[in-house]
Amino acid sequence: MYSGFKTQPMINQRAMLPLFKQIHLLITGSYLYLCLVAVVLIVWTVIVYRHTNPIVARWMRHLLILLRGCALLLLILVLFELTAQWQQAEERPPLLAVLIDHSASMVCSDGDQPRSQSVREVLQRELPRHLHRDFRVQYFLFDNQTVDVPASRLDSLHYAGDATDITQALESVKSLLLEQNLSSILLLSDGNYTHGGDPARYAAEMGIPVNTVGIGSPLRMPDLGIVSVESNPFAFTGESTPIQVTLRNNGYKDLSVRLTLQDGQGEAQSVPWLIRRNPADTVLTLRYKPLQEGRQKLTLSLSAAEEEKNRGNNRYTFYIDVLKSRLRICLLAGIASADIAFLRRHLTVSERFEIRVVIESGNGSFYHADQARAVIDSLDHADLLVLYELPTPQTSPRLLGELQKSLQRRPRPILWIAGQALDWTKNAALDLYLPMRSDALTMGGTEIVPVLTPLGQVHPLMQIPSRDITAWSLLPPVFTRYRLRTWWPDAEILVQARIASGAAAASAADTWPLILVRSSTNKSAAILGTELWRWHLMMAGIGNSDEVYHNFLQNLVRWLQIERNTDLIRVQTDQSNYHYGDQVRISAQVVDAQFKPVEDAEVQLFIRDDAAENSFFLQPGGKGSYTGLYRPERAGDYQLQAVVRRGEQVIGEAQHLFSVGSYSQELSETILQEALLQQVAQLSGGQYARPDSVAALLRTISGERQERILTREMEVWHRMPLLVLILLLLSLEWFIRRRKGML
Repeated sequence: MYSGFKTQPMINQRAMLPLFKQIHLLITGSYLYLCLVAVVLIVWTVIVYRHTNPIVARWMRHLLILLRGCALLLLILVLFELTAQWQQAEERPPLLAVLIDHSASMVCSDGDQPRSQSVREVLQRELPRHLHRDFRVQYFLFDNQTVDVPASRLDSLHYAGDATDITQALESVKSLLLEQNLSSILLLSDGNYTHGGDPARYAAEMGIPVNTVGIGSPLRMPDLGIVSVESNPFAFTGESTPIQVTLRNNGYKDLSVRLTLQDGQGEAQSVPWLIRRNPADTVLTLRYKPLQEGRQKLTLSLSAAEEEKNRGNNRYTFYIDVLKSRLRICLLAGIASADIAFLRRHLTVSERFEIRVVIESGNGSFYHADQARAVIDSLDHADLLVLYELPTPQTSPRLLGELQKSLQRRPRPILWIAGQALDWTKNAALDLYLPMRSDALTMGGTEIVPVLTPLGQVHPLMQIPSRDITAWSLLPPVFTRYRLRTWWPDAEILVQARIASGAAAASAADTWPLILVRSSTNKSAAILGTELWRWHLMMAGIGNSDEVYHNFLQNLVRWLQIERNTDLIRVQTDQSNYHYGDQVRISAQVVDAQFKPVEDAEVQLFIRDDAAENSFFLQPGGKGSYTGLYRPERAGDYQLQAVVRRGEQVIGEAQHLFSVGSYSQELSETILQEALLQQVAQLSGGQYARPDSVAALLRTISGERQERILTREMEVWHRMPLLVLILLLLSLEWFIRRRKGML
């Protein structure tokens, strides 16, 4: 609260004294107290110097009174916290925001001149020459994001955005500059927006004129391009996998082209093809037969047509993971069960699965003993282990010992199914290789139904082709004898067990894990149930199919096989292949030697391509996971290297590859959308022009200077010059008194 000369009872209130028309002096407290204190101190100073010892000249006494009086008055102003406040008028010229389309379509050529050159001429020649001198200009680049850019960078722009969001650009500029006297917007674009809403609809409501400059040609330039590529994320050695390629012919007649597929060993396939004239797309299916395991980089190249200007979309790079053609599965069972027959039946449907079975018959013996012995002796050759109700109290120590040694020599994916006669004490020897620990409550055979968790509803393992996720709710009950109590922190629970209605009274919240998986070490999955055959046989009995059971097993084995990893550190991206300009999501998982998540690590990520290297730190996400985002600046092949430290010690490294294709969604349609840009200008109150007539448009852009009153304030009382002046006055008084020998 501010007051004038009236006395204020509270000392924390401010008093205000108008000094000039627009200048005010403010103090803490009231001016009455200030004046009383000042009068008392001045009177006291006069009394002190009325008689001096020794006697000095009158002018000297007046000088000493002046020095001490001024110092005390200034000190009073400090104590009362003197503050100066004044108002001044500020005029702001109108502001023009220039929005420059920074997407990949702006690198196209229309005739002999690239669009980027047209933008450069507007910015560097026409804008300074014809825009009213009173305008301030601020520049922005936009694709799917909007960023401001200094004028000094306008001659070195690299058009790389994979999407164009004009509406988002208009919204961003308005919210950022509206309080800065934004008078008009100048939009330089070809009008091809691939993200966001209709810019014309937003322009009609924003209340600021948008003047648009159409960059490009409204005539369709002849162009060939690879529109999309679809392939399986994995393939098998020696087996062909389909690669579906969509080709687009813009502006040419029926044309014969050659499509070439290359992998790391060279040219894998080259086929001639007839592309029909626009507007129909041509879909071509290639068959690729990989010869080596591992991640394979594939490159598709489309031969260029005569006089084709834009060739950036004639090449596409992607990766696929190549697995072994035949997966050797070893099924070890503690007892004979109908579940084993159904497991074997559904897995042998695929010719890629080679299954060998060992079943204990009790007392350390096996069914088909000679064959079982041969399988046990060759455990190291198995690619996937399936353990059904193993170990039991009767399990041979030799079998359990052989299994442990094999896993120690070569950790592999494991599918573990509890059954109903499990020996949890013996099972503890396998805990490091499973999603859970051997800590479960044994109960009587309980009828349960599966309930998908939120994670399970989106996990690829639980997806059923041609059916939605509700197919799981149709399954009949199965049985369990175990209620799991402990699992590894990095395990993922996909399905919960719930007591079937009518079997026992149970609340909806009374659930426990039924199906859980773990992927941070060697991949593993656990099912804590028995009589799973009911998901096949009983579904057929009520006229339904067994597709849930069948596809679940196929998904489970495939998931266990793909991207197996025995390292303590794993780094990966959400995709193997990206379009130019896409955002890459990176995740790392870190565990220690006991496969426990490491949550206090520092994960530094190095990203390298042929041109540069970038480095940043991933952010911890809990349970040993670390995540980050990265937007590649160019097309090409990228290598990730994660270096993990604890304090000063490096505890491990991991690597990963991904590819950024040079093809961009922006290049699928490149003609100038003149009608849209005209509509944006008309609805917002602006004008439209082509680059060759932009001078007339710039001369019509107008805006008014804006005057605003600024109130400024300066706290005089704790300014250094004031404190220095007080010290100087007191020091000078002390110096004179000493020279005169005054007491």
